Amino acid sequence: MVKISFVSCYPPQRGQLSEYAYSLISELEKSPSVSKIDLITEALGEASTEKLSKSTTAYRLWKPDSPLSLLSIPLKILKLKPDIVHFNVHMAVFGRSRIANFVGLSLPFICKLMGFKTVVTLHNMVDKIDVEKTGYKNSFINRLSAFLVTKLIAASSAVTLTMKSHTEFFKERYRCKNAVTIPHGTWTSTLHTPIVQKTDSILYIGHSGPYKDIDLLLNSFKILEEKKRGLKLIMAGSSHPNYPQYLEKYKGKSQENLIFTGYVPENQLQALFEKANAVILPYRTCTGTSGVVHLASSYGTPIIATDLPEFRELAKEGCGLLISQHCSTALAQRIEQVIDDPKLALELKERNLNFAHSRSWDKVATNFCNLYSELMDGALG
Repeated sequence: MVKISFVSCYPPQRGQLSEYAYSLISELEKSPSVSKIDLITEALGEASTEKLSKSTTAYRLWKPDSPLSLLSIPLKILKLKPDIVHFNVHMAVFGRSRIANFVGLSLPFICKLMGFKTVVTLHNMVDKIDVEKTGYKNSFINRLSAFLVTKLIAASSAVTLTMKSHTEFFKERYRCKNAVTIPHGTWTSTLHTPIVQKTDSILYIGHSGPYKDIDLLLNSFKILEEKKRGLKLIMAGSSHPNYPQYLEKYKGKSQENLIFTGYVPENQLQALFEKANAVILPYRTCTGTSGVVHLASSYGTPIIATDLPEFRELAKEGCGLLISQHCSTALAQRIEQVIDDPKLALELKERNLNFAHSRSWDKVATNFCNLYSELMDGALG
C-alpha cells in the first residue's frame, strides 16, 4: 500500500485545480492500494491541520504569491516521509507572481533530489498558450523562466498530462521519457439518459479571465436578441483568482435576458445544465484541457467552442462539441443550429455521455494507482 503526499489547491478555495484535486482524492481514498493521503494545500489564514477523512489529512501551509511560504512544502514532506509525492499544478497555480510560480514549480525537482518518487500532473505548458491573451507579457525572461522550470518538471519520476497532443509535445520538447496521458475526469454520479427538451437558455460557466472572450459571447447573444429568439444567457461562475475583478466590468452592462448568477453550488449544477440548450466556451486561448467540457459532458449538455487545437482534439476523441469560428456571427449561427435541430442536439448529448463514461473519475484514479505501482516497483523514475 502506498502513502501519498498530494500538493495542490483544494476546497474551500475555488479554481486553481481545487475541484480536480477534490474529485481525484475522493476516488483515491477508495483504492485498496492507497493507505494514506497527506494533502499539502493552501492556507485559509494561519497554517492549520485538518482531518478530512479516515485516510486523508490536510496540511494548510502555503499562500499564493509567497515564495517563502512555499518552502514549507518540502520541509513538511521530509517529516511525512511519503512513498510518492504528487504535485497537481499548472504554470500559474501559485499566484500571479513569477517568482512564486518558479519556486513552486521547482519543488518537484527539489523533492526528487531529496530522494522522493515524484509525480507531476501538469495541466498546461506556456509553449501551448498564447501568453499575451492571458494577460501576461510574452517577454524573453518569462519565456526563459517557463522553459527552465518546465525542464525541471520533466526530471520528475513521472509527468502526467491531460491531452495526448500535449504529452507528445512534452516528450519531444523537454526530452522526458516518463510522460504519460491521463485524461481529465468526468463526474459520472451525474450521468443520466439524455432527453432533448426545448429550453430557453444558453450557459456560460466557469472562472473568467482575459483568455476567455466575453465580448464575443455578448455580441453573439445580441445578434440572437435582435432576432427575438427569446433566449436567456446565463453567466455562471466568478472571476479567476488570478484576475479577481475581471468579470465585474461586464456585470454593469444592461442587456435583456442576461443573467449573472455568481458561484453556483454543486447541488444546483444539474438543474443549471439540464435547462441549457448548450454550453458556450468563447476562449481566446486554452490554458490546458477544459474542466467545463468535462463537467458539461457529464450532464450530456451540447457544447459550442471557439476553434482551438484543444477543443478540436476533444471533439475528435468523442466529445459532443461543435467548433465555431472566432466571430460573433459564426457563434450565433452555431447556437441557432443546436437550438433548431433536435436531432443534432440529441446526437451531441449522447456523444457527451459516452465521452463522460470513458473517462470517469474512478477510471482516472485507477490510472494513477497503476502509475504509483509502477513507480514503487521501479518500472519508472
